[in-house]
Amino acid sequence: MQPSFFQRAGYNHKDEFSTFVLLGCLREKDKEEIAWKAKLHCYWRNAKAKFIQHPFVAWYDGRKTKTVEKLQMKGRSYIAKKLVSQRRLQLFSQRKIKFFLVHAMVHRHFNARKIAFFWLKARHKRLLRHSMDNGNQIRLERLKSLERRRHLGSSNI
Repeated sequence: MQPSFFQRAGYNHKDEFSTFVLLGCLREKDKEEIAWKAKLHCYWRNAKAKFIQHPFVAWYDGRKTKTVEKLQMKGRSYIAKKLVSQRRLQLFSQRKIKFFLVHAMVHRHFNARKIAFFWLKARHKRLLRHSMDNGNQIRLERLKSLERRRHLGSSNI
């Protein structure tokens, strides 16, 4: 607050101008102190707020992190379970198809062997000739494998 014209005139009139200047200096110093105390109070309130808020913010961030981790785990678990069930269904389907085909093929192979046997037996000496040809072929294969083993076992100079 500025001193009024009348105050200055009064102090000049009483020859106390130095008192007037001193009071003006004190008034300015008081303003500075009030501003400094207000700033200090703001710093103090800020520090106390940080002191109070820090544990809460840490707890809240930890809670948020835990929640995010739980959500991620649940998402990964859902995807993994879905993949496992999909793979299980796939394997089950493959097994069903395989068993169906094996069962169907058992009958076909049995009937094919029956037809082949009766075809070989239907004509005179056809089965005998077939058995002799198969026996000769088996003997030739054994001889070839024996020769191969002898050849591999010998040393070449």
